Amino acid sequence: MSEDRDDIAVEFARCFAGSRGERVLAHLRGITIDRRVAPSITDAELRFLEGQRALVGMIQDLVNRGSGRGAVVHYTQGENHGSD
Repeated sequence: MSEDRDDIAVEFARCFAGSRGERVLAHLRGITIDRRVAPSITDAELRFLEGQRALVGMIQDLVNRGSGRGAVVHYTQGENHGSD
């Protein structure tokens, strides 16, 4: 299983390599992780945004591991366990 995870991490790194990939990741971070919301956001809207944030965090983690930079962002069960 670990070998499969390493292989997919390399594929993610290749997919997001270069200036275009970095631009796409920056855009995804901007519309999810860096997004600020109003206090009036509904519970459903917040849960949806947190799911998006978790997915972008997992993508960034795979890119980092696949490119040899190591894991920087860890998202487990919707919680941010960042380490760096």
